[in-house]
Amino acid sequence: MQLTLDSLCISSKKLCTPCQSKLENHEISQIDIEIGNILLNFAKENKYLNTIKVKNIINSHDTVYIILGQGDKEKIVRAGVKLENLLKGYINKNFNFIETTKNPKKLIKDLISPIIPISTSTIMLPPDWSKELKVQINKTEKADLQISSNDLSIVTEAVLGVYAHYSYV
Repeated sequence: MQLTLDSLCISSKKLCTPCQSKLENHEISQIDIEIGNILLNFAKENKYLNTIKVKNIINSHDTVYIILGQGDKEKIVRAGVKLENLLKGYINKNFNFIETTKNPKKLIKDLISPIIPISTSTIMLPPDWSKELKVQINKTEKADLQISSNDLSIVTEAVLGVYAHYSYV
């Protein structure tokens, strides 16, 4: 299992120098250690989880987003309610597992499903021609979103490496 920290550091809860540096630079947080420990212990009984990759963990106000490698979401879904209950036992929040992808439309669909965006565009910004995503959602469906606009932008940037602006038209 590949986690955001070394497995040994997670198990012992004592961080090596590189992992400590990640913590000090806010690349990871305490939740990475706790969730990593839960996943490692759960994988001892469920060997099919030993191949998953946890790329990032984002802790928002009411949801924890766990960014997984491609094809790993199915394995987490297979773990079912038992894993979800273990995670909620640590922190009583909703958990959303998201697969890494390079396709912005697929990611946005996964994040806002069942809502369908009106449009998704890649914008090139001068002077350095950096990319930004612009996603338009029908304003009548804003109340149906299960994720805040801020969380949408944070998760999109974490997965795609591109800032996303969500607007309601």
